[in-house]
Amino acid sequence: MTRNEWSRWGRGSCEGYGLSIGSGPARFDASVTRGLRDADGNCQWRSSINGRCDQSHATMADGMARIEFELRQTGEQFVTEYEGYKANRHRNKFSQAVDAARNGNTKERNATRSKPKSETDLL
Repeated sequence: MTRNEWSRWGRGSCEGYGLSIGSGPARFDASVTRGLRDADGNCQWRSSINGRCDQSHATMADGMARIEFELRQTGEQFVTEYEGYKANRHRNKFSQAVDAARNGNTKERNATRSKPKSETDLL
């Protein structure tokens, strides 16, 4: 699947479009797929974001527009909340504990590396 742009998959009446942005836990995967035709010959388009939030749309363009709207909203909200996290991280006692443990482990590793090996360690 192409990253950071819409891509088409399928053929004939089996048609869908996907949008994949990011990686890891911050990944955003969306799809718009064509459903079966009803008795009137019309088909519904289904939109899905990260495998949930299915909604039905009259056209493919409506489904894509909904996904892009959700992405814009969610992306801006994530950026705002992450900036708040970074600004306040130094005040959080659990983040301080993580930093202390990380710094402690680094010091221990550096001390172990710089220690000269004795002859008995080499045997």
